[in-house]
Amino acid sequence: MQNHEQNIQTLILSNDEHIGATLRVLLASLSQSGTCAIVETASGLTSMLHHGLKTVFVDARELQGQKGKGLAQRVTSEAALIVIARDSRDAVLAFELEATDCISLPLLASRLDLALERAGAKG
Repeated sequence: MQNHEQNIQTLILSNDEHIGATLRVLLASLSQSGTCAIVETASGLTSMLHHGLKTVFVDARELQGQKGKGLAQRVTSEAALIVIARDSRDAVLAFELEATDCISLPLLASRLDLALERAGAKG
C-alpha cells in the first residue's frame, strides 16, 4: 500500500463522474479533514476498507441486490456509510441497510455538513 492511501479518510463509490466530482468539491469547501478518494467499483472500495476510513459515500445504485447488501455490511463494520439517493426508493434502501445517513441529489453543502456531523466525521 502506498503512503497516500494511508491518509484517506473519506471514500466515494460512484461511477458517475459528476456525483464524485461534486461531492469532492463540497467536502473540500466544508474544510473536511483528511483526504478523499473516489473509486468506481465495489472491488475498489473493498480494497480500501481496513485502512482507517471514517466515512464512505456510496451511490445507491451500487447497493442494489444481495451483493449490495453485503457491501453495505462490510462498509458499516469499518466506517460510517452515507448513501447518495436519487429517489425515495434509494432512501428506503439506505434505511434498510442501516446507513448512518442518506443524502439526496442534488448534493447541497448544508445537507452534506449535517451528514458528516451525524457520521461523527467533522473536525
